[in-house]
Amino acid sequence: MQVPAQRYERSDKRYRAQPPSWDYQESVQVKRIGTSGSLRWQGKGYFVSNALNGRWVGVEPVEDKLLVRYRQMYLCEIDLKTDRVTSFLKPATTGGGRLQHNQGKELLKVYRMSWLNL
Repeated sequence: MQVPAQRYERSDKRYRAQPPSWDYQESVQVKRIGTSGSLRWQGKGYFVSNALNGRWVGVEPVEDKLLVRYRQMYLCEIDLKTDRVTSFLKPATTGGGRLQHNQGKELLKVYRMSWLNL
């Protein structure tokens, strides 16, 4: 049996301490996560993730909610009526890495249906 050091192979990919910037669509508002892991929206703070402190996220208003995403992953839904943050992870891309029109609304429908089926 081999030990890990005998199986190790160096990767051809270079490590990037700072990933390249992400281009969100024009319909997505870009906001920075604060040092406490919170997103500021209309004077209120909503906790998203400490792991994203100082990072830029995309915010998509859909109905009375906000969908928050980091790059291609949806992270959470913020209900503006109740101020409740519901975390979930869902890929935001389809096909060639681009969002399709109204995908945010469709995501909310799928997300709500998954909770109803529990």
